[in-house]
Amino acid sequence: MGIARVVAATDFSPEADLALTHAVAIAQRHGAALTLVFAEPDAPPEKDTSRSATAEQFAAMAAAEIAEAQRQLARRAEDLRARAPGLVIETVLRPGAPDEVIADVAAELGAQLTVVGTHDHHGLRHFFRGSVAERVVKRTPEWSLVARGPAPPAGAFARVLVATDFSDAAQAALRAAIALVAPDGVLDVVHAWQHPLGLWSSVIEKVGAFAALRDAIIAKASAGAKQVTDDAAALGRTIAVELRQGVPGTTISHVAASGNYDLVAVGTHGHRGMRRLLLGSVAEGVVRSTACSVLVAHAPPRA
Repeated sequence: MGIARVVAATDFSPEADLALTHAVAIAQRHGAALTLVFAEPDAPPEKDTSRSATAEQFAAMAAAEIAEAQRQLARRAEDLRARAPGLVIETVLRPGAPDEVIADVAAELGAQLTVVGTHDHHGLRHFFRGSVAERVVKRTPEWSLVARGPAPPAGAFARVLVATDFSDAAQAALRAAIALVAPDGVLDVVHAWQHPLGLWSSVIEKVGAFAALRDAIIAKASAGAKQVTDDAAALGRTIAVELRQGVPGTTISHVAASGNYDLVAVGTHGHRGMRRLLLGSVAEGVVRSTACSVLVAHAPPRA
C-alpha cells in the first residue's frame, strides 16, 4: 500500500511540532498530501440572548481561543510550506475530543498514515485514561505513527524493527515498515514465543517432560517465520526472522532498546471490551514503553 495522504495531529506543543517534522519528511518522500488537524474541545455555543452575562463572557473566551487556534494552525501550515515547497498542505480545525476528531478526519480523507506526538504522561491519570496518542492508535483505521526522536532523514527510517506474531495485523505492520525504511536501511523482524507452562517449562523440560511440546511450538514459529520472509521477498525486501522466547511486549521493547532502532512496527487486532481495557494489547505496551517512534498497523477488515 502506498502513502497518498498523511494526517498529522497538532496541539501546538513541542511534541506535536516534532510529529509535524516526521509527517512532512514522510509526505515529501512519498509525494503525499498533508493535512494538519487541530481538535478544539471547547466550541463556543450559539448566540443566546437569554443567557447571563457570565455565560456570554465564557462564550467570548471560547471564541477567542478558537480564533487563536486558527491563527496558530495557519502559521504552522505556512512555515511547513516554506520548508517543503511543492508539498500540498491543508488544515482542519474541528470541535470535539482530539482522538475522535483525528481518527474521523483520517477516515474521511482515506489517509494511509496518521502521525501524532506524545507527552508520555504516566501515573494514575495515564492508567485510567491513556494518552491521546494511544487512543488515536486504537481508533485510526490504517497506520498510526507515534513520533519520538529526530525526524527520519529524507522521510525514511534507518533502523526498523518489526514485531510479528504471523497474523494479518503483523503482515500489515511488515508492509508499513517496508514502505518507511530507507532502501539501504536495516529491517529486522522478531517473534516472541512463550511456552504454555511459563517459568515452569525450563524445570520440567530438564527431566524430559513437555520437550516435544516445546519443539512443536518452535517448529510452528519457524514455519511462520518462513512465510514472513517469503512475504517480504514478494515486496522486494530480504529479511530474516529472529525467534526469541519471552513475553511479547517485554521482549519487543528489550530488542528495540538494545538494537538502537529508530522505528518499531507492530500490528494490532483492534480487540475491544473489558479484557483489552484492563490488560491492554501488545501494541499498546510497545507504544508506552519504547523510546523510539512506533508505527501501529491495524489488521485489514475481514469479509
